[in-house]
Amino acid sequence: MYADGPGILFELVQNAEDARASEVIFLLDKTQYGTSSVLSPEMADWQGPALYCFNDSVFSPQDLYAISRIGQESKLEKPFAIGRFGLGFNCVYHFTDIPTFVSGENIVMFDPHACNLPGISPSHPGLRIKFVGRKILEQFPDQFSPFLHFGCDLQHPFPGTLFRFPLRSASVASRSQIKKEGYAPEDVISLFSSFSEVVSETLLFLRNVKTISIFVKEGASNEMQLLHRVHKHCVSEPESEPNAFNHIFSFMHGNLQDAVDKDQFLGKLRKSIDKDLPWKCQKIVVTEQSSAGDKSHLWLTSECLGGGLLKNNYATFDNKSQKSIPWACVASYLHTVKIDRELSVIPNVEDSCIITPDILQVPVTSIEDRNFFEGRAFCFLPLPIYTGLPVHVNAYFELSSNRRDIWFGNDMAGGGKKRSDWNIHLLEDVVAPAYGHMLEKVALEIGPCDLFFSLWPTTVGLEPWASVVRKLYHFIAEFGLLVLYTKARGGQWISTKQAIFPDYSFHGAHELVEALSDVGLPVVTVSKPLVEKFMEVSPSLHFLTPQLLRTLLIRRKRGFRDRNAMILTLEYCLLDIRIPVQSVSLYGLPLIPLSNGLFTTFEKRGVGERIYVARGDEYGLLKDSVPHQLIDCEISDVLHGKLCDIAQSEDFNISFLTCHLLEKLLLILLPADWQHAKQVTWVPGSQGQPSLEWMKLLWNYLNACCDNLSIFSNWPILPVGSNHLLQLVKNSNVIKDDGWSENMSSLLLKVGCLVLRRDFPIEHPQLKNYVQFPTATGILNALLSVAGKLENIEELFGDASEGELHELRSFILQSKWFSEDSVDDTHIEIIKHLPMFESFRSRKLVCLSKPNKWLKPNGPSEDLLDDNFVRVESEKERIILKNYLEIREPSSVEFYKDYVLNRMPEFISQQGAFSAILHDVKLLIEEDNSIKTALSNTPFVLAHNGSWQEPSRLYDPRVPELQKVLHKDVFFPSEKFSDPETLETLVKLGLRQTLGCTGLLDCARSVSMLHDSRDSETVNYGRRLLLCLDVMAFRLSTEEGEGNCDELRTAIECQSSSIADGEAKDYTLERSENHFKDGLDIDSFIGNLINDKPGEEVWSQLKSIAWCPVYSDPPLQGLPWLASSVQVAAPNIVRPKSQMWMVSSKMHILDGECCSVYLQRKLGWMDCLNVDILSTQLIGLCKSYAQLRLHSAVEPVFDAVLQKEIPSLYSKMQKYVGSDDFMVLKSALDSIPWIWIGDDFVSPNALAFDSPVKFSPYLYVVPSELSEFRDLLLAFGVRLSFDVFDYFHVLQRLQNDVKGFPLSTDQLNFVHCVLEAIADCYLDKSSSEASNTPLLIPDSSGVLMCAADLVYNDAPWLENNFLVGKRFVHPSIKYATFWNCMGNNDFLSFDLLELADCCKAKKLHLIFDKREHPRQTLLQHNLGEFQGPALLAILEGASLSREEVSSLQFHPPWRLWGDTLNYGLGLLSCYFVCDLLSVVSGGHFYMFDPRGLALAVPSTHAPAAKMFSLIGNNLTDQFRDQFSPMLINQNMPWSSSDSTVIRMPLSHECMKDGIESGLKRIKQIFDKFMEHSSRTLLFLKSVLQVSLSTWEEGSLHPCQNYSIYVDSSYAIARNPFSEKKWRKFQISRLFSSSNAAIKLHIIDVNLYQEGTRVVDRWLIVLSMGSGQTRNMALDRRYLAYNLTPVAGVAAHVSRNGHSC
Repeated sequence: MYADGPGILFELVQNAEDARASEVIFLLDKTQYGTSSVLSPEMADWQGPALYCFNDSVFSPQDLYAISRIGQESKLEKPFAIGRFGLGFNCVYHFTDIPTFVSGENIVMFDPHACNLPGISPSHPGLRIKFVGRKILEQFPDQFSPFLHFGCDLQHPFPGTLFRFPLRSASVASRSQIKKEGYAPEDVISLFSSFSEVVSETLLFLRNVKTISIFVKEGASNEMQLLHRVHKHCVSEPESEPNAFNHIFSFMHGNLQDAVDKDQFLGKLRKSIDKDLPWKCQKIVVTEQSSAGDKSHLWLTSECLGGGLLKNNYATFDNKSQKSIPWACVASYLHTVKIDRELSVIPNVEDSCIITPDILQVPVTSIEDRNFFEGRAFCFLPLPIYTGLPVHVNAYFELSSNRRDIWFGNDMAGGGKKRSDWNIHLLEDVVAPAYGHMLEKVALEIGPCDLFFSLWPTTVGLEPWASVVRKLYHFIAEFGLLVLYTKARGGQWISTKQAIFPDYSFHGAHELVEALSDVGLPVVTVSKPLVEKFMEVSPSLHFLTPQLLRTLLIRRKRGFRDRNAMILTLEYCLLDIRIPVQSVSLYGLPLIPLSNGLFTTFEKRGVGERIYVARGDEYGLLKDSVPHQLIDCEISDVLHGKLCDIAQSEDFNISFLTCHLLEKLLLILLPADWQHAKQVTWVPGSQGQPSLEWMKLLWNYLNACCDNLSIFSNWPILPVGSNHLLQLVKNSNVIKDDGWSENMSSLLLKVGCLVLRRDFPIEHPQLKNYVQFPTATGILNALLSVAGKLENIEELFGDASEGELHELRSFILQSKWFSEDSVDDTHIEIIKHLPMFESFRSRKLVCLSKPNKWLKPNGPSEDLLDDNFVRVESEKERIILKNYLEIREPSSVEFYKDYVLNRMPEFISQQGAFSAILHDVKLLIEEDNSIKTALSNTPFVLAHNGSWQEPSRLYDPRVPELQKVLHKDVFFPSEKFSDPETLETLVKLGLRQTLGCTGLLDCARSVSMLHDSRDSETVNYGRRLLLCLDVMAFRLSTEEGEGNCDELRTAIECQSSSIADGEAKDYTLERSENHFKDGLDIDSFIGNLINDKPGEEVWSQLKSIAWCPVYSDPPLQGLPWLASSVQVAAPNIVRPKSQMWMVSSKMHILDGECCSVYLQRKLGWMDCLNVDILSTQLIGLCKSYAQLRLHSAVEPVFDAVLQKEIPSLYSKMQKYVGSDDFMVLKSALDSIPWIWIGDDFVSPNALAFDSPVKFSPYLYVVPSELSEFRDLLLAFGVRLSFDVFDYFHVLQRLQNDVKGFPLSTDQLNFVHCVLEAIADCYLDKSSSEASNTPLLIPDSSGVLMCAADLVYNDAPWLENNFLVGKRFVHPSIKYATFWNCMGNNDFLSFDLLELADCCKAKKLHLIFDKREHPRQTLLQHNLGEFQGPALLAILEGASLSREEVSSLQFHPPWRLWGDTLNYGLGLLSCYFVCDLLSVVSGGHFYMFDPRGLALAVPSTHAPAAKMFSLIGNNLTDQFRDQFSPMLINQNMPWSSSDSTVIRMPLSHECMKDGIESGLKRIKQIFDKFMEHSSRTLLFLKSVLQVSLSTWEEGSLHPCQNYSIYVDSSYAIARNPFSEKKWRKFQISRLFSSSNAAIKLHIIDVNLYQEGTRVVDRWLIVLSMGSGQTRNMALDRRYLAYNLTPVAGVAAHVSRNGHSC
């Protein structure tokens, strides 16, 4: 039972609402009515006080029926009923046992106990009396007089409904089975009091009831007294925009006459979109009259019809509940106005709702009326549920049975879950939008005041109401409701997407909002909780952040009117700045406050003027000159710190005042013409010049902050003299004044030195770098500064007197300066450049450089001294010059070597001096033999060519053998030095009498020089040197114990060569004879060479000198030759004659014998030849040989030598295989026919190591002689064997050669061989990629034709007159060869289809299985590589025997199911895509491996096959991974017992480029089939359907891409004669007449491709022939051919009903 309380009255109001009553009156009548004339004695107990409820509606017949079925669903067809006479009516039993009512013509009484009213029973516990015309009031006046209220007279139809609920007295309650408690009038008064507190809100959501009144009647003689009355008035407003859904709201409110059911209503709703969902806002004034006074309440309601899941999935929630309408309404309480009115007079209802202007004027300054407001849930009437929202919520909620709660919970199931979901969706998809529209309406009504913001939910309560809050904010954000107010642009309401939400984390958030709004930014005025809610629900909105504000202010300049506002904005913009500063986000922000009161913009460093952040003295240094570049010092410390961080990043135009920047500012702070001025006149404070105080401030700043004074080196800031400023120059000419002598002062001024001003004190640690101290080093530094460089120092003293220079010398050369280590190397050099030293001969003052000077040695005569020697005045000075200035005293050897012998041209004409010098030299040698080396390397000997040479570089002219190998003018002394005494002296100084290592090089140089001068003896000199080196090398190799065998072998070869050349010399004998034919003594010539073995440096130089005699013409005609006119060449471009076949085109050939391997190795002739030489030589040989053959000039000798030498050349080339140089070699020989095959050179692409037959002159086999060069040939592209495309090209070239004429017998045999090779290629390889070269086959006349234009004659029995218009394959071409040559994997699907039809299969399924299958449980471990992608063919309904499966591995014909198959390739076509074929059929598993990759013995690779029985064992379970790809034991739509599964794992050739290449191959097969699919099934005997599918990795089932089928009813139409068993005797019956049998049928072919169906209609005409076909079919000669004279044609009639 319902709980007691106001809810009882709510139920009665709800019933009146459903009955469309406009007024409800409650009356407590305390009158005790008579009991004499009642219906039964028991009814006397119910004549006392009663509660009445009146409404102005009348019961309909349906209502009367419904109230008789209380508790049953009676409102199913009333979609907008809110609870009329449902279980809620039972609440009246709280205070009565006998509820009664009058309505229309009827009076109804209920007696649940069936013990009070007469003539009732428990099955019919009530009584209905139609009182009109029956005078029941006269019969039972006491019983019915209590109903005479509110105009009811029980005589005429009562235009309303009056309920009377007699109160249960205490005595009756004791007998009641309904409730044991009595209900007194005082209880009713208490009920009225509770009801009065909430009655004003009761009317808010009712559509019909407008007035509720409460009266009390104290007795029969008393009038009714009004206790409380409320009246609702909806304020009408003109609609701003017509709304297509307004009629729906009108209908829901009961204002439409047209009947509509719920389905029609929801149908209209579904057609709307969420953005345009119907909603409506309305003001409601509720006037309340009571003893406490009259007052009016203003409410604003917003109702909305549902969207989201409710709109589109209504059927999910509709469980025949009368309330399932996606509609909701929210009401916001605005304010209350008191009304002055006398209660003594009860006003009419119309008068009670007078709308005064003050009720519609909402006070926006106070929210006192709302302080105690608590939002409640309504289901049109209030529920005892407080939502925590600042508004009331009304909707068609699913309620609990006692109307005290709504359905909600996450742990529900079934109907409970549906009800809970319905309520959640109502709240989120209907209530939240209505709430949002209400806020938008209130915003326009009252503006941005506290009252408006009090209507926003800012706290999240309990579920499910918390979801309303979330959805509300989400809805407002998503649908752009104008509910946010900004003061920008004069103030306006904007949407969330237009708004910028303030940042309340900033201490000046409110002031910032004002400032930003003032410049036009749409920063909204909202509270912090609202900002947090929007941020939680929709973080993508514009929430004010420093980054966002910076972006907005950068994007568009804003006009701030308040400096403080700008500084506050800057402070916020820098709020998130952290180190390191992100520079990009600040560029363009115009908020830098300047000292002059203006603002400037943050820019990238280098853009615009630099802005300085400074304080204290730095600020004072700049404030008067550059205030527009100086940041205001009055900003806060926090902001100043942020700007300092920005300046520290060095990315912005804000900087600290550094020394570098100050230096740049000096251009502004100082006169511009002072920059780069070395010296200026300074008048402090005059004409823009700095004051004395400013200059002192500058030097104070420099002393405190500047670590490097050189920064200011461009400005004159150093005070000198009395009124000058000088540039800061390191090591300058400024010297401190320390009291110089007159001569020193005069000298310093003459040379340009300056003195620092003594009355201007300057302090700085680095000042010593710019001002010199009065020391020797200071003077030297100043002199260097004036001169600029050392070379100019001497020029400074042009005007100096000797006395000044002598005083300078005395000051500088004081021992104290050198003992203190203050004089460094630079100072020493400066001293050396001072012209203050006296020369020895001329006694002039000179410097110690240019040239360097020496001290006089002891001993030599002064006549030999010159001005290179200087005098000293004291021994102390001599020590300083010697120890510190490094002025040396030469030794006797140095003296003669450097100052005498090098001046020999001066003394050579003075006989006495010349002789004396040579005599002194001789004595020096005798005194000290160690000086020989120094003198021997002194160039004082005059050679024949006039050059001065060292004695050690010349040779003794008294040795005649040397003159035969050395150039006379270059390597021998002149006549002046050739007298015996002089020569003996020179011999002691190193004059050479033998060659030595250096002599070998001199010999080589002599040959080169002779050749340059075109001397006729050049070749003889070269040959002498070669022989000398050859003998020396033989001796050296013998002594070293290496190469004896080689040397001996080489000697024998040289001897043989000499004999062959007609020379009779014995090499060994010649080696034993120690002379040349011209008398040259070899032993004396090379004796010291054996002892002094030449080093690698000697050999290296010897290789680069042109001395080797070389051939000028080739020794043999046809040999490639390097054309040149030289007679000698350097060994590094020469090779001996034995190598001429490998180098002659790029190198010179030695004209002479070099028999020593040692010598060849040292000269580099044994080094590997580079690829350029080898390739050039080989190309030259090829071209030369081709020219000789062209002119028929090939000599047998040349051919024989070429045959012998070519392998050597190939051997050298093979060494480069695998190296980086090989690609160079390969590139050089590209497209060159360079491989020698015995009689010609051919290209690598025309060669193979193996070929079944010879295909010359088109293709060649590598000769056996070249087999050792296999690696080389393979690297150049020579194949192991030819492939099919090579044979294609052979046929094409043959066709070009014969030029359309028939082939000869030999050519025809040649073509047979080629075609056999092509067939073998197709059988051996699974790859059959399409070639651009067509296959050529001879036709019947022997002419090569394109195979596509030929037909194989497989009906040789036909007469020739039937062959007109056909071109047949030559009869010598075998059928198998022809088909193997024509193999094409594109037709694989057709071969499989033909096979399936012959096997009587009903369906053929082709599946491209892309999956990688497991590899654990396999029949063999090496079968794992075949577990990848594969093509599967399933012949559904066909099972093959072992013999049939095995026979399909051979060429046709095949016997299958009693028929013979003569065409196609059967299972052979499968090898176009696979290497290992697997078949499951007839209970057996077959594997065929024609290439021997998996099943054969590894070493043989022979064809192999295996068979396994699957019957009576568990192989499929034991080796699950092996059989899973065969679709065994898998849930497939076909029966595995009577089907055949063929699996073709894609071969390596198909997958060579990965899965994509395999996919492309299978796609070609599928596309080819689909291209002709419509016609493929027309003439088949058995197959009715073909499907093409793809099985993707990870998928559980294959996906069908294409399917084609014909209905089984067309089986006879396709084969109308198939019911005959074609045997000879039956055919004879059929041919009893000469007329042919003809059958015409229509066949529909259905095609499905990716969900699209196409129907092709074909007209089929089949004919069984007569005449000649009859004769041939009956002829025993053709019996073996199994001929059937049936033929047919098909015409494509239409597609999808449209004619083709």
